[in-house]
Amino acid sequence: MPVLQDGETVIWDSQAILVYLAEKYGKTEWWPAAPAARARVVEWLSVSVNEIQHGPADARLVKKFDYSLRYDDAVAASARTLSIIDRHLADHAWLAGDGPTLADCAAYPYLALAPEGGIALDAYPALRLWLARVEALPGYISVDA
Repeated sequence: MPVLQDGETVIWDSQAILVYLAEKYGKTEWWPAAPAARARVVEWLSVSVNEIQHGPADARLVKKFDYSLRYDDAVAASARTLSIIDRHLADHAWLAGDGPTLADCAAYPYLALAPEGGIALDAYPALRLWLARVEALPGYISVDA
């Protein structure tokens, strides 16, 4: 579980850490202030910790770390989730707005590492293009680093 300590403040959970950092450093392009735009980001944060977690992320946990989860369920969930994401990204460059947001930060690692769980991304061209867009962002650090 990720933990961030910032002085006396301790934050656990990757979603909470993303929100904290964006709020603290005024990164409104990543965490918009407008209610509708922020709600779109939150929708995708929820997808990250639900559908993406229980699909590609769980498949990776089973294959890479020998977690005791139902692999077949994770594979089926991955197919459903990745199809929905690919359809969304066919019409949108980014998950929640006109540019990258915390939604992209939250979803990217799980989706980029999906092949480590035996989840091929070949059938999802829009998703693969989105992965490349994230990787082309200034300051991007590879998940392999």
